[in-house]
Amino acid sequence: MIRLVDLYKSFNSLDVLKGLSLNINRGETMVVLGRSGCGKSVLLKVILRLLPLDSGEVWFGELNTSDFTDFQMVPIRRRIGMLFQGSALFDSMTVFDNIAYPLLEHTTLSHDEIVERIRRMLEFVEMEGTEHKMPGELSGGMKKRIALARALVANPDYVFFDEPTTGIDPITASRINKLIVKTRQEYNVTSIVVTHDIASALFVGDRFSFIYDGKIIFVGDKSEFLACDIPAVKNFRENALWNTE
Repeated sequence: MIRLVDLYKSFNSLDVLKGLSLNINRGETMVVLGRSGCGKSVLLKVILRLLPLDSGEVWFGELNTSDFTDFQMVPIRRRIGMLFQGSALFDSMTVFDNIAYPLLEHTTLSHDEIVERIRRMLEFVEMEGTEHKMPGELSGGMKKRIALARALVANPDYVFFDEPTTGIDPITASRINKLIVKTRQEYNVTSIVVTHDIASALFVGDRFSFIYDGKIIFVGDKSEFLACDIPAVKNFRENALWNTE
């Protein structure tokens, strides 16, 4: 579904991605783990072509998008829902207008169809009755749920989650994790979850990958991840699990 081949990305003299390769299967939730600053969020931006690649290939199905212009990327991006780390809601827009934005920009749905779709999305993220609220009236966890509703409203094939549980309390984080699983079950999307929150990762993930020194050094399912004895992976896992106890 998504194939990353030998990706390189540097910022001036700082090498971030150093030959990273990874395959994400259709309908799965792939969790990308690694220490802060290892390049997880950069990887998402490279896949979206929000950052240019130095070299390598990014495939969506049979399409190699590595040399696509912004104009060529438009139909690809329309198939992707994105939940940003800071939610990235428009502060001057109501909840309704925030969720409606991708529909108004990229579809020809009628007003009634948009209203109905937003109603269903708010029900899905358990935020019914908030249509007329402003982002400033919402808690961090509520903003995350509204951002997820916006990411899903156009029925994407892919959803990318950038640190979805950062900055929220454990109870709210648990609710977000359950929504990520529910998203896969009900919408059959292919998801990439970038996180250093191991409790969240283990709850939502089908498969797990680990970035170290600009490359993927491990890919496997939950049992393989928990048993992995690669030193960098083992050290990260044991320290992260210790911090959750």
